[in-house]
Amino acid sequence: MIQVEKYTLPDIIKPSFQRFGDKLALSDIDGIGLSYNELENKISSISNFLIEHGIAKGDRVAILAENQPNWGVAYLSATFIGAIAVPIMTEFKDADVHHILRHSGAKAIFISEKFLDKIAELENSDLETVVILEDMSIVSLEEGADIVSKVLKDGKKELNKIISAAKVFAGLSNYTPDENDLAAIVYTSGTTGHSKGVMLSHKNIVSDIIATLDLVN
Repeated sequence: MIQVEKYTLPDIIKPSFQRFGDKLALSDIDGIGLSYNELENKISSISNFLIEHGIAKGDRVAILAENQPNWGVAYLSATFIGAIAVPIMTEFKDADVHHILRHSGAKAIFISEKFLDKIAELENSDLETVVILEDMSIVSLEEGADIVSKVLKDGKKELNKIISAAKVFAGLSNYTPDENDLAAIVYTSGTTGHSKGVMLSHKNIVSDIIATLDLVN
């Protein structure tokens, strides 16, 4: 059985960065993706970006995108600093997406550009920052701003041009999750009304990971 000091996503995943290094960590269907070293660097940069943009431990970070390597990057970047990932199914209608963003209190969202229309008319939410998942460019929102228009007007600002010198966030206790902290809120398909949020702790998810690894040896 795998031994970890704490049942958190950083505790179980960080050792893989050194262990597997240049091996493929995440990929698309064509096998193009990120090595463990590249994944570590991206998580470090984007976690730091989230912190600089006011995301604190316990804050919600939504993800609305199809499967792609950067989906995993977004999920891990949020959970590594104690924020709570809120994955949203791409099949949801606009009204359902708006409900989830308002109900969860998401302050930031990673979203595929083709799904921007789903949040274009979002009102009365806590959302402050939109990150285009394909290239990790951002759109900072002002109250009442039209999201799609703002993307077209201001263009995309590359994440690495916005982030200042990289900081080491791993040792900051304010951003270190505990195993009983929430890691994700997963909303159901809502067949009997509005989607319900299922709360998953770090310990819930890591326990499943360890059980799966034990099963496949």
